[in-house]
This record gives sequence, C-alpha cells and structure tokens, in this order.
Amino acid sequence: RWYPVVYRPGAAREVCKALEGQGYKLSKVRAARVLAETGWIVTAAVRRLLYMLPQAATRELLVRFARPSEAEMRGLLDAAGWDLSAAQPAIDRVLRQRIALAKEVDSGERTRQALSLCDWDPVRAATLLALQLQLGSDVKQLPELQEALNLAGGSEDRAEAVMKLQPAVSNAQSAVRLLEQCSWSVQTAKRVLDVHKRFARVSVQVALELLRRNDDDPHAACEMLVEYHQRIQRIVREQVDGMDVVHGEESAIADTALNATDWDPRSSFLAARNLSQAVKSTRQLARQRGYDNFTVDSVLAALTAAEMKPKLAVAVLFGELAVPRDPAQRAKDPALVS
Repeated sequence: RWYPVVYRPGAAREVCKALEGQGYKLSKVRAARVLAETGWIVTAAVRRLLYMLPQAATRELLVRFARPSEAEMRGLLDAAGWDLSAAQPAIDRVLRQRIALAKEVDSGERTRQALSLCDWDPVRAATLLALQLQLGSDVKQLPELQEALNLAGGSEDRAEAVMKLQPAVSNAQSAVRLLEQCSWSVQTAKRVLDVHKRFARVSVQVALELLRRNDDDPHAACEMLVEYHQRIQRIVREQVDGMDVVHGEESAIADTALNATDWDPRSSFLAARNLSQAVKSTRQLARQRGYDNFTVDSVLAALTAAEMKPKLAVAVLFGELAVPRDPAQRAKDPALVS
C-alpha cells in the first residue's frame, strides 16, 4: 500500500505563514502539535486554530470569569463581617456584572488576539481575557496584560495588582518586586512608596516595620525616620571632635552610613560609628601630610573607593593611588588587599 509522506517542518512553516498573513503569531512547536491533532493537514490545522480554539477559549472564559475572583470574595466577605448570608446580595451583584461582561466576548478578533499572545493556548488566553475584563482595559493593552500575567505567575489577582501599581513605579518588573515584599497588597505597596518619597533609600522591610508600628500611616512613619536620622547624627558627633568634623558635616556622614545599610537599625548604628572613626582617621592622616581642606564628600568617596581603609583613602585623596572600578582588578592589587 502507498502512504503519503509529510515533510513536517515544512507543514509547520506553512501553518505559521498562514496565521502570520492574518496578523497572528504562532510558534513552530505549537503549529506541529496542532498539525498532529489534525492528521498533518495544513488547511485543517489552520481551521482549528482560527475557529475551534477561539470557541474553546470563550468557553473557558465563562468558567473562569462568570464567578467572583478570590480577591473579590475576600473583600465582600470581609465587608460583611464574614457572614455569608449578609454578603449574598453583594456577591449576586458582582456575579451579574461578570456574566454581563463575559457575554460581550465572542470567538472573534479579540479572542484570536489573546490566543496569538498565548501561543494559541485556550486556557491561557481565557485567563488573559478574564484579566482584561476584570480591569476594564482596552483590547490594545492585551500585550501589556500578558506581560503582567507572566510576571505574576499566571495569577489574575496578582497581575491585576501589578497593573494597578505600575503607574506609580518605573515598570512592571519593579511593581512585582515591591508587591512580592508587600504580600501582593497594592495598598501596602503604595504606603511604602509614600515613605520612599521622603526617604528613597529606606529598604522595603524597614518601611513595612515602621508602617506596622504607626498604624499604616506613612506620615507618622516618616516622622519616626526623621528622629532615627537625628539619632545617627548624634552618634557621629559623639565619635569625632570639632577638628575632624565641622558643623553640618555629620549629616552627610549619617546619610552615608544609613544608605549603606538601607536604614536597617540592626547595622546602621555600628556603621555610623565605624564610618565616623574612619573619617576622623583619614583627616588626621591628611593633616599630618600638611593638607586638611578635603571636603567631607571627598573623604567619604575616598573611603568608599578604598574599602573603608583610611591610609588608602589618603593615598586616593592625594592622587597617589587610582582605585580600579572593577572589583576583580581591585582584588589583584596588593595595595588594596593589604
């Protein structure tokens, strides 16, 4: 008997080309899978992709979206004092709204665009469409929503949090990093950002602890940071005398110590003492060489470059030692590792 031989890579390319001609994307791996499901017939595979998979995606959307999300249920139950009977009217209202929105989605262009972004996976496309309906976003934002879903591990609620926080930060990746530390709470993340408006170098964990101690009030948390900064300045003044640090310079030293430790009190007090002593020693050594007019910023920069070693910092200040920027080169230099 005669059996037809199919050149499978070529068939996959033809399917990809057919979809690209209509403005959609498809990976060759996915094309091969669909071809295998349709007997390696190119026209049947294209028909399955453009007509059958959109139907599957819309059905999956009904399963996923025609019910309150976990975040909505938690909020509704919390508002009703966790009394299910009291929450029932609000749940019914949300359910009616979601069903009405889900009915607006058909197996047409919007669904195909979602499938194209998800490599024609109906379940992932349904999740993407559900997020778009949940946020009330424009269809043009589907690529941005898909990126948020990818970063959020496929969770609609977390992707929604990313999209809500993103305008307040630089990009979606920054939003995810902050939300991960804030238990994916947008409100908590925005309070942390309020603290960062005044104290940009405070770590998220320190900001969260301050907010916890101040009933989630960013203003009160910032006032506590002001007092904290003043305490660090007092420590600096206690470590040096008037010849080594003049009035006003203690603030720069305190800032450097705090920023180097992300304002973590477990290490910032010790860092302030050590940095103050290093500044004092560096200026004394410079004075012995007949020059003591280096600004505190210059001294701090030299100490940072010389890994907090006053003798090396003086050599840097006097131009006798150029510190390599590359840590690997610095490790090879005997003068810097001694």
